Amino acid sequence: MKMNRQKIMASVVIAAIVIASIIVAVAKNSEGEGFINPKAIMPGAITTEHLADDSVTNDKLAAKAVSQGKIKSGAVTYGKLDGGAVTDIKLASGAIPCEVNYTDTEVTVTGTAETEIFNKSVELKRSYRLILFYTINDSWAESGNASILNCTVFNKTGAFAASAYPDNLILYGQNFSTTITFYTDVVADSATYFKPEWLNVSITLRSNSTGTVGIKEQALTVIALPA
Repeated sequence: MKMNRQKIMASVVIAAIVIASIIVAVAKNSEGEGFINPKAIMPGAITTEHLADDSVTNDKLAAKAVSQGKIKSGAVTYGKLDGGAVTDIKLASGAIPCEVNYTDTEVTVTGTAETEIFNKSVELKRSYRLILFYTINDSWAESGNASILNCTVFNKTGAFAASAYPDNLILYGQNFSTTITFYTDVVADSATYFKPEWLNVSITLRSNSTGTVGIKEQALTVIALPA
């Protein structure tokens, strides 16, 4: 009998401990709704199939609860973003690659052979569409000659990737200053996107005749927009 009483008492103690644990884990708030202590939930216990649609809303997420490593590729699409949800202060540094090169060194080219006079490389992590702003502060040409500019994109092996447009841009006159916006090729109904991790944007100059043309100051801005 004594042994049975000890077993009964042990069972009562265990039951009391279990009940106390449940009371701690599930408490009633002022509105009578259940509150589950996060510490009582094992990691990975709640998965997607356990959640009803719209059960997790913005106001239920703690700051920094969802980090980059917790988002699957392609999980966030345009239709899932509210207007103004992504602003400039929410973009990490380098989120939109932008490279700038500048020189005030004078360059000259004689004849019709296309010659590289300026370039800028950019490192990319995915497919992008390139927008290129090229500024000339001062260009000149000998009498009877005109400067012809082209912009070409090469991949990391140095092989041709694409021409940027407008092409064969002609500059007439002396002390000519301008800013040119180049853009990447368009093939059929879709833009040509560049997948190498490294690209070189090259500006070339030539004359339309046998004389000499020159540029005294240049700036090149390369902006890579997500494709």
